[in-house]
Amino acid sequence: MRLGSSLDIAASALRFNENRLAVSANNVANADTNGFKASRVIPRESPMGGVDGVVRQQNGVQMFESLGERYESASSTDVAQETVERNSALTAYKATAAAYRTSVEMERTLVNTFA
Repeated sequence: MRLGSSLDIAASALRFNENRLAVSANNVANADTNGFKASRVIPRESPMGGVDGVVRQQNGVQMFESLGERYESASSTDVAQETVERNSALTAYKATAAAYRTSVEMERTLVNTFA
């Protein structure tokens, strides 16, 4: 494995977790929007190494009828679940940032050794 690839992999994980945070923030912002379908970022392996994320809407918006009229229920956002998602993404982001910094330091040391 070349050293640059560790930086690329860490950078892809940073982008993935940034996306998770953004999608979670959007879900919370629309928690009171009737008919809103919450989304999730689904991880998938990147062809060049690392991770990509695909945003998928979750099912869960319920329809109900009252006196012959049709209504959509409130948003499918679960604020408690979004809190867990946000904390998980933030922790992963911090860990990946530490790995990225370590890779940069390793590269710097390697360059200084051979310079």
